Amino acid sequence: MNLWLLNGGIVVALVLGTLIGGIAAYNGTPYTIDRANGFVDLAAATNNLTETVADLNQTLAILEPFHGNPNPVFATSHTDYDLVKKQISTTIQAALAVLPLGPSSFAYQQALKNIQSDLTTTVEGELHDISGAILFWSFGIWAIIAWIVGVAVIVVASIVWGDF
Repeated sequence: MNLWLLNGGIVVALVLGTLIGGIAAYNGTPYTIDRANGFVDLAAATNNLTETVADLNQTLAILEPFHGNPNPVFATSHTDYDLVKKQISTTIQAALAVLPLGPSSFAYQQALKNIQSDLTTTVEGELHDISGAILFWSFGIWAIIAWIVGVAVIVVASIVWGDF
């Protein structure tokens, strides 16, 4: 058996497995979180609090099935689903409080400015942190383990067939 062919096949399988695994891992929860973040972007980009509330309600609907902190080792408040959802709910309540005043009101415009600032500086960053933590723990760790096992198989094969 050609040992170089076997080792090359293992490396190719690891590279392809890493690429496919990365795509598969992203298509799960991180993609969903990025979709929610897209609605936060829309909410921050509009000058209409009615649209802001609608977009934030979409964000909450997407985030509804998620609870707790997806980061098992370095858990912070920035990666806690429940705290992020609470912050979005508070933002919705703030928007609803000034919505009856209308766009010509100073309070409405100030609230809109504050909400846009909060969404772009805090909520978007927190959702990005959550997505990154999930992607790391769901894919990164397993890819590292797979590469370690793959290299170990190459070393063992080399030792067994005496080519090491």
